[in-house]
Amino acid sequence: MIDGFQKAALESRLGIPILYGIDAVHGNNSIYGATIFPHNVSLGATRDADLARRIGAATALEVRASGIQYTFAPCVAVCKDPRWGRCYESYSEDTNIVRKMTSIVTGLQGQPPEGHPKGYPFVAGSCLEDDATGNRIFYQTCSDYVPHLTPSGAPVAN
Repeated sequence: MIDGFQKAALESRLGIPILYGIDAVHGNNSIYGATIFPHNVSLGATRDADLARRIGAATALEVRASGIQYTFAPCVAVCKDPRWGRCYESYSEDTNIVRKMTSIVTGLQGQPPEGHPKGYPFVAGSCLEDDATGNRIFYQTCSDYVPHLTPSGAPVAN
C-alpha cells in the first residue's frame, strides 16, 4: 500500500515523495500479528532504559517491514494531571524517569523508520483547572515549565 502511494507521488507532475508515518507508541498495531507492547505508563514503571531501547528496536523492525518510514513515537510528555486523557502515553510524572525512558529513541532510530518524539511540552496536564470558576489557568513562572521541557531535549541528546 505505502509503496503504491510513494510510486504515485514520485510519478506525479511534481515528483515530491511522501513521508508516511504511523502512531507506533507501543508497537505497530496496524498490522495483524505484530507485537503490541505495554503502554508507556507500564514501561515507565519498570524504569528499565535498556528494555525501552529493545522495545524501540523491535517496533522499528516491524514498522520497517510494513514499508512505513516514520513513527510518531515516543511520547515524552510528563503527565502531572491525571485528568489529561492520555496519561497512559506518559512514562511517568517524574521528569527523570521520562528522560531515562527516552532510550527507546535509540532503538527506533537508524534506518527507517525514524522516531519522532511527541507529546510537546505543556500538553500533559500542564494547565490546571480552577475549581471555583471552571476556567483554565496556566503556570505562571518559568520554573513551573521545567518538568515539561527537560524530557523533550533528551531524545535529541540520545
